[in-house]
Amino acid sequence: IPRLPGLISELQKEFSVKYNDGLQLITIRHYDKETINKLTAGKDILLEQRSRITVQMVVKDTGY
Repeated sequence: IPRLPGLISELQKEFSVKYNDGLQLITIRHYDKETINKLTAGKDILLEQRSRITVQMVVKDTGY
């Protein structure tokens, strides 16, 4: 996202800003354990939210 560095720079003038690079949002509807395992292999799950139908995860590659 080309405008992101400019936005961060502007926000830092008024706020303390911390952010992460290289993250990915994975959303799976009608999920099962096998699908989750396949899509998260080689990734660290930083945040996970589940409902009966949908799972969302913020992940980062482990580099392996």
